[in-house]
Amino acid sequence: MELELTRVDYALVGITLQNSMKLLPTKKAKEQQKVVIGDQDGVVQLFSAKKDEINVHFKTVPSNKITSVQLGGSIGTVPDRIIVAHEHQIIGYNKKGKVFLSFNTNLTEPIKSLFVIGNDMIVCGNHVYTHYKECKESGTYLCGDTIVDCCALCPHNTSRIITVLACSGRVLRILEHCRVRKMIELDSIPTVLHVPKNALGNKLLVGFSDGRVILFRINPMVMEVKQETLIESKDNLSSSGVSAVTCLDTFDLYGDGKEELIVGRRDGTIQVFSMTLENNELEGIDCQQLIYEENFNESISCIFGGIIGAMGYTEIIVCTYTGKVFGLTTRTLGDALTDGKSNNYEVVTDAAQRIQKLKSEIEFLEQAVTKEREKYQLSTQAMSSGLSAIPVMSINDTLSLFADDATYILSLELPSPIENILVQSDIALEMLDVDSNTAVVSKSECDRNEGNLLLCCYRCQANTNRIDLKFRTIEGQHGTLRVYITPNIQPKCCQMKAYAIRPLSLHITVHNCDETRPMNTLNLKGNFSQGEMHSWISNCLPEVPERVESSTDENVLKFKNPFLETYLICKYSKGEAEFRSDNISTISVIKDFITKEATTRHIKIELQMNINEASIEYFIMLTEPKLIQYNELEKNHKILQGLLELNVRNDDEFELLSEKKLEKNVGSEVTNKFLPHTPQSAIIKNIVYEILRECISEILVVEKKFVTFLVHLVTLHFDIDFNEKFDRKSIEEVIEICMKQIIDLNETPSNITLKMQVFFIENSKPYDEIVAEYHENLSKKTNSLVREIVEGSANGKEELIVMQKKIIVEYNSTDSSWKSLESRMTKTLLKSFDSIESLLQFTLCDIMDRVNILTTAFDGAIAIGKSFVLNATLLESSEINIMIDLLTLNRQHEIYVRKLLSNLKSIKSLIETHVKNFAEKLAKLHEIVQYRSAVPSIQIFPKFRELTDEWMALHDLSYVLFTTESDQQLFATFVRVVQSTTI
Repeated sequence: MELELTRVDYALVGITLQNSMKLLPTKKAKEQQKVVIGDQDGVVQLFSAKKDEINVHFKTVPSNKITSVQLGGSIGTVPDRIIVAHEHQIIGYNKKGKVFLSFNTNLTEPIKSLFVIGNDMIVCGNHVYTHYKECKESGTYLCGDTIVDCCALCPHNTSRIITVLACSGRVLRILEHCRVRKMIELDSIPTVLHVPKNALGNKLLVGFSDGRVILFRINPMVMEVKQETLIESKDNLSSSGVSAVTCLDTFDLYGDGKEELIVGRRDGTIQVFSMTLENNELEGIDCQQLIYEENFNESISCIFGGIIGAMGYTEIIVCTYTGKVFGLTTRTLGDALTDGKSNNYEVVTDAAQRIQKLKSEIEFLEQAVTKEREKYQLSTQAMSSGLSAIPVMSINDTLSLFADDATYILSLELPSPIENILVQSDIALEMLDVDSNTAVVSKSECDRNEGNLLLCCYRCQANTNRIDLKFRTIEGQHGTLRVYITPNIQPKCCQMKAYAIRPLSLHITVHNCDETRPMNTLNLKGNFSQGEMHSWISNCLPEVPERVESSTDENVLKFKNPFLETYLICKYSKGEAEFRSDNISTISVIKDFITKEATTRHIKIELQMNINEASIEYFIMLTEPKLIQYNELEKNHKILQGLLELNVRNDDEFELLSEKKLEKNVGSEVTNKFLPHTPQSAIIKNIVYEILRECISEILVVEKKFVTFLVHLVTLHFDIDFNEKFDRKSIEEVIEICMKQIIDLNETPSNITLKMQVFFIENSKPYDEIVAEYHENLSKKTNSLVREIVEGSANGKEELIVMQKKIIVEYNSTDSSWKSLESRMTKTLLKSFDSIESLLQFTLCDIMDRVNILTTAFDGAIAIGKSFVLNATLLESSEINIMIDLLTLNRQHEIYVRKLLSNLKSIKSLIETHVKNFAEKLAKLHEIVQYRSAVPSIQIFPKFRELTDEWMALHDLSYVLFTTESDQQLFATFVRVVQSTTI
């Protein structure tokens, strides 16, 4: 990552949709811009930031929900007029909030997308496209697919308006004069269109549901289209699968004349890619040049690059689905301190005054909330005439197919926190674990007679607004998946969302297929219309257009199963239909479904089915590699599990004990592909979260790492295998055992021993790993400063002083260990080693004293003999057990301290070696430059390089000593607890 950004929160508005925010352009470069945003409450507001304060220039009253916000103006002028789409109405505002335009479109559909260019306005509903010129309708177009987004291109030095429609049928339709000039067939569903600023009217960026971003070059003269994939879907893999692109923008964040590509995604991820330019035009992108990536756990509605918070500092302005508006600015803490003299941005010096102002605002809001809550409680009393109203919930939900492993991902997002989600289905579905989910999953037994084949509850953690549910369907089974969502609001209510699972749910729409394959055929004839057959196909297959768009009597639809790589071709007209597929199972499913639908409507049909035996052999040839792959994967998983149980980590032992030679990358592939789908890891994670919930209710402070460690110990001790036994009773037993251990033994030696183990597992790292982690963190924190020093050009003494201040600020704020490292590098490293070693030796002596006392007491409490009978006259059995626990605790403490001493001895050897090498290289360097006024750089530079390597090695050793001492200081808490623990 090369780009370092800092988050700055600006505002909180209502729920927002795509294209609901814009940045007003400025006449001069590097000036602060104003932000206009419209939400689902119907409120339009324009604000700007100045001196850490938000200035609202105008704000309208609530009205119909806003679906799109665009900027307009005459061609050749600055587009600073605000055009807003409300349901069926379009309203225009100037920068002062005055309405200069208002007209009703009289469309049969509400406006979903809007685009303004000069005096032309493109208005789209779900299926109807309308072109307005100077607020007068100039033409319409009826689209069979659902229109997802629209934009318009104006070719350079022409007055032509070329419209591009992104449609859910995996096509881009290019229109001119409301007629389709060209259709671009796509491999995925487009989600957003963006026209780059320097596109010259012939370039278009398109984001897709599978995470890809493609650049299209359109030649308006001959309607020739070229495309270049900028971001592949494999670059967007997450724990739940791929994430769709929701917004795009290009902006020069570095100020070097080269624009960066900014991508916002549905799962809350924001990515920035560096782009290459040629003659100030978009040329391409290297997918490996990802310079920024961060996940904000909320769907990104809009994203733009501009200058908002501080003059001269670029930033990314972001708006989420729940209405959070924040910026990711390039302005660092060092810039804030060094800009105090600048007139561009004044740092607020009176921090106490700002804090007091925030406290007063919070107190005012708390009083308002209390007043409204009391008012609501009074209105819901038995004698009151008021009614308890159920609040309307806006749910942002998407159901998408992840083709690589044939799974569906259902994303749910609410503006308020989710308390729990109940999943119910009348068909068999396999619910899969998602690593990003923190919800506790509970599955219940189902009664087939009641129509339930799946009952599953997700209990979400606090402040969870978004969750992904992953499941796998079985083709041939169709039904309804119902999701009952309960938000954490008052009064308690729940909303149900239903999703149809079609018989051929794993098929997607395609435009081309291999018709040379051996095909099975199903021919239907009967007294049915083309519309009825289209309805049956849409109920059987996903991604079928709502309308029959073909102008001919025969309509053709093509589908593909991306997992099995089989095809289906549907040709139908009035009274006739033909289905062809290389998978006989697909033909059988269609036959059964259409027969059932025709029987329900009392329509008589004739069926003729022709089976091509060659298709069976061809299908086996297609599926054989996948069967071999997954069979091999399962074998490797079993071998890997056995090796892990034997705790085999050495490569030589790994090769000797395994019958098949498994390389490390194979082991990681098995772990990543196989283990996440096994119930063991998912159930343990759910148990951990449920125990943490119980601890919160019992007011117990416990760390998640300790609970996870304890759950694994309990499952190993009692030999519990959730892969074989998975029921609520066994889970509750594990929870009960762990809670008893946490509550009853919170301050006993047994629990301290376990916490000690967790501490050393987390903090005991080898030398190479500590140094590598330190270098990585240091590089991340100083990367922006190094880039500025190398690429910046300081002109004059004042700019050099500013650069020097930035270096000092960065030096002091990089890491808390810098001061300690500075003091250690100015002293002798061996003295530092001696002080740490003496501290550990003193600790070891104290431990051994207690071990000797406990051993003597333990020997005196046991009668020496063959039977080792307890001497009951001295101590009780419970006291003996406490002594055993104390002895175990101190022996374990001894082992860990001795391990630290051993590591220190190896560090001492390295220190002595590098100090000796440093002295020798310094002496050689002195010999070269002694009595010389000038030395060739080719002769002196390698010596300085060698000296630098030795110095950096000593610097690394100093950091390792610092971490060792820090670990010992943290571990001193355990020593104090052990010393205070009495029998």
